[in-house]
Amino acid sequence: MTTEKKTIAGENVGENDDEGEEKYKKAASLLQQCDFLLVTAGAGFSADSGLPVYKDVAKNPVYAEKNLTYSDLCDPQCLKTNPEMFYYFWDECYHAYKKVQPHEGHRIVQNWISGLKKKIESPKTHENSVDSLISLKTVFKETVLNAIANQKVEISSSKVDTLCEPYYLYTSNVDGLFKNQLRLENVLEIHGNALTYQCSVPCCNEVWTFYKDNDDNRDKNDEKKAGCY
Repeated sequence: MTTEKKTIAGENVGENDDEGEEKYKKAASLLQQCDFLLVTAGAGFSADSGLPVYKDVAKNPVYAEKNLTYSDLCDPQCLKTNPEMFYYFWDECYHAYKKVQPHEGHRIVQNWISGLKKKIESPKTHENSVDSLISLKTVFKETVLNAIANQKVEISSSKVDTLCEPYYLYTSNVDGLFKNQLRLENVLEIHGNALTYQCSVPCCNEVWTFYKDNDDNRDKNDEKKAGCY
């Protein structure tokens, strides 16, 4: 019998591994000890919410008849060369992602972050602190402000607060669940977000949606803006 191999706290563990429980405990202990959390999430995380992974998302006879692949439909030039198929495909994606709900994995990540936020707000002694008692959040903020000063860039106070959060979430998923459903701020969606769009030239830095809130009719003004390709 074969077992699926997983990596827990840097060690391989199979589903039937007698030591598996201890390794899970070790992972939990490391999470409790950490001061900062980096989370990476890929297509499998979306699949657990019932969404198709990238290789399956464009498996539709409508696209097959026109020999259109997922890569073709995701090319910004498709909006110019085949706008009907472009809108049809992304309309499907939009509604699928809009309706989907977070799964238990999302809740677990959210709980990790909530616990970490409470932890860094608790005052404690830090070696490099002039004060004997200071919260880790204050240390984070001092570090961020020093980095901003060195780079000589202007950043709003709200953005500074976001940068001081004790986590960062790096994802290739385009479903927008981390930002739109869980309301997490320190999220980098490296492939973008299927619920929002921007010009590919770019002629501006504006981001918009093809649909207004609570309205399934495409916003004609937004559609016109998207037409600059």
